[in-house]
Amino acid sequence: MNNLNPFYVLKVSHTATDGEVREAYLNAVKKYPPERFPVEFNQITLSYKQIQETRQRLSRYLFALPPFRTLAEIVPETAPQRNRIPGEHWMTLFRREKR
Repeated sequence: MNNLNPFYVLKVSHTATDGEVREAYLNAVKKYPPERFPVEFNQITLSYKQIQETRQRLSRYLFALPPFRTLAEIVPETAPQRNRIPGEHWMTLFRREKR
C-alpha cells in the first residue's frame, strides 16, 4: 500500500464529502488496526491527512498529475496545433498597407 492514491486507499470517490471521507477512514482503521497492520495503518493515516478537507481534495484533483505520466507526455496531447504564416506573407501585407 505504499505511495498509492489516497482516494484508492480509502475507497472514496473524488466527489466525496468530508463526512464520507472520515467514515471511510474510520472503517479502514477498524479493518487495519495499528497493532496488527502497522504499514497499512500508516498508509491509511497518510491518505486521510492528504484528503481530509474539501480544499485538499480539490487541490489534489486540480493540480496532481496522473500517476506514471511525465509532463512531456501530457503537454503534446493538450497543446493546440498552430498554423504558422511565413514571414514573407506578413511583409507583403505590411508593404501593401504603406502604399
